[in-house]
Amino acid sequence: MLILAERPWRRVEAVSRLEEWIKGIFLEAGGRSLKLSQGEGGWITVEADDERLLSSLLRLNTRFDPISSMSQPHTAKVVKIGRGRVSYEYPLPDGSTMRKTFHSRDWAVQLGYEGDDSEGFLEALGVIEGMSISTSLNMPSSIQMRMFLDEVLRGLDRIVLIDLTLQEVEEILESGFKGFTAFYEAITPLTHIVYLKLGASLDKASKRLEALIHGVAPGASYKPLSWRRLSMIDWSEIRFEM
Repeated sequence: MLILAERPWRRVEAVSRLEEWIKGIFLEAGGRSLKLSQGEGGWITVEADDERLLSSLLRLNTRFDPISSMSQPHTAKVVKIGRGRVSYEYPLPDGSTMRKTFHSRDWAVQLGYEGDDSEGFLEALGVIEGMSISTSLNMPSSIQMRMFLDEVLRGLDRIVLIDLTLQEVEEILESGFKGFTAFYEAITPLTHIVYLKLGASLDKASKRLEALIHGVAPGASYKPLSWRRLSMIDWSEIRFEM
């Protein structure tokens, strides 16, 4: 049995829809049997006849490692932000939950920011409640920092999608959102980032996306991330060292 570093944020139906997607790619790759459920702490557990194959498939389709492990880095869920702190949780291989809290300023400094609005900086990057993050030693991992640099260098507005599976994201993009999309990537099986085309209105795209999500995946959530807000950061305070 595998424990995924993934659980629904608000939408309970996400588990059954995720099972459909995982089972589809697993059977296509030669697997035979697979079942998803939720264990302790709400983390998703997977029973499969070929766990090595399943692990490879999940890692190929996501940016952060979705498989729980004792090794660093850990893929975690942000559960609360405020009062200068960010709290997150991740599962251990036995299914139990590890809870951590760090200072938002320390996290922002690790990503190269030394200004006064640490929480605003993190939110502009997509470190929001319900989002998946990658941590190592209670700080941003090198994977998280690479994702941050990618976002900055692309210079595009973004929308974070939470509690949607990959097939649902593709359905939404194909059914009426394709004209706004430059590309998208799956951070974990249930968290994604959509990058908007240059010239696409973030407000208009958000309203259109909200309507499409309601039709395809009621209960899923999204968060617009403005490049304008990110670009207002004092770049003299950012250290690009990677």
